[in-house]
Amino acid sequence: MNDTALANEFPQSATQAPRALRTTQTMIYPLQYLRAIAAFCVVLCHASYYVLQARGDGRMWEIFARAGTLGVFLFFAISGYLMAHLAENASSMRFLAHRLIRIYPIYWLCVLGVVVVSFTFGHLIRPDPLALMLVPGATQSYILGVEWTLPFELTFYLIVFLVIVTGLRRALPAIAIAWVFLIELLLVARPDLQQGQFPLLLNLPLSQYSIPFAAGLLIPLAIKRRWIGPATPLIALAMLVTSEAASSVGMAVSSGLMGFGCVLLVASAVQSGISSTKPPNRPMLALGDWSYALYLCHVPVIRALCWIAPSSVMSMQLWFAALGAPIFVAILLGKADLAMYRWFKSHVDGCRPMVRTALGLVFIVSILSVSAYSYAQLIRAKRLNAATAPLAAKIDAAMDANETKLAFAARSVGLHDDPTLVGHFDGVYGQPTEVRVQGWAADSTISKRSVRVLVFHCGHYLGVVSPQDSRSDVTAALRNGSSHQGFNLNVPMPTKCASSRVDGLIMTDSGSFAIIEGQMR
Repeated sequence: MNDTALANEFPQSATQAPRALRTTQTMIYPLQYLRAIAAFCVVLCHASYYVLQARGDGRMWEIFARAGTLGVFLFFAISGYLMAHLAENASSMRFLAHRLIRIYPIYWLCVLGVVVVSFTFGHLIRPDPLALMLVPGATQSYILGVEWTLPFELTFYLIVFLVIVTGLRRALPAIAIAWVFLIELLLVARPDLQQGQFPLLLNLPLSQYSIPFAAGLLIPLAIKRRWIGPATPLIALAMLVTSEAASSVGMAVSSGLMGFGCVLLVASAVQSGISSTKPPNRPMLALGDWSYALYLCHVPVIRALCWIAPSSVMSMQLWFAALGAPIFVAILLGKADLAMYRWFKSHVDGCRPMVRTALGLVFIVSILSVSAYSYAQLIRAKRLNAATAPLAAKIDAAMDANETKLAFAARSVGLHDDPTLVGHFDGVYGQPTEVRVQGWAADSTISKRSVRVLVFHCGHYLGVVSPQDSRSDVTAALRNGSSHQGFNLNVPMPTKCASSRVDGLIMTDSGSFAIIEGQMR
């Protein structure tokens, strides 16, 4: 997500850099300021969201709902620029090893912290092993609530690693141009290839979220060719503002404007940082250093704050506290993050090359193996969908559009009520292009029958999912021995209707069923 001691160093010699850009400065201060802004944008978004969930006050959410996407796009654009520079001279395995020790140690430390705190308060949260690996598409059961961007980062690193290994460093700008063009083309021609925030490995490079990274790879070329001028930040601002209005036009236009707007902001920051001799703004520089730590810790801190805050605390007071509390935690965590990175980096740099090679190969094999498993799960889900489609069509036909008769429709097609089937929607989230459903469902008897969940909205079938995720909290409550009751389902956004109600039909192969209800947020 970010780098400090290494990522802000760009190993250009005087002969590599254009004459007007030569400098002895090794840290680009405005780039650090952008990191701080990007992290705070994400905090603004999540503070607004969780205050809305805790208190029902959506005033700040209406303003800052898109700030999170802006922050992520900024992070990815910065990462694209930095990776383009690091790819110029780094050896392939050293590059990959540095990236891995930058992402994983502090992430695992944050997860451990949440587990310890949850255990202390008697609500132990057990992390999903697949989540700890950060493999694209392997799971959506993340503890920190923000990890979805990290598989993107790791995949970006893997792509740059392959460019280095294949000797295509000089072709990186051409690869970046082709990459951006392909994403934009497929956003128009094949929007069905988009898999939201949790794409599988082969779909991830084609995601709309990959645009700022791919375009960010072009920033060194743009600076070298002197394409960045005084008007560039104004153009960037215009693109970012327009991207919000363009969301109704199409994903290709909206994502392209936001992606390139962020890239132009980063390019402007790099340009001004290279040529500036002004002393740094120390607080902003520090927040930029700690931006990765702030990004990782802020959601658990905000959740805990919303949970412990008494009802006497007004919603706006809670919102401001939700902005400030994560920064306090990030100060301590950020210092630990940088110390760990320096320690691991010194050991990685000092070890034998075969150790770095082994580390890189373990990562690559793990990514490929778990991704193969994820695609096998996708095939299984498609088969389940195909097998369920005829029954779902019958239920659809039996339901009224007012969505009030799912139970009646289920009985009319031969299903029978079963109170031993239980479940709950943890959340139903309406995204611009999809609906994301999270929850759990299980047979509460000792027979542990397998179940599936059919999801309906406004009287129409959306999709089906079979619970596969580990839910130790549900297992402990039901005491039935099964640990796989959790589910996550992403389906295309249906035609909008006035109601936000979502119904789930839990059913077994024998035809018994139960109904769970939720509200789309």
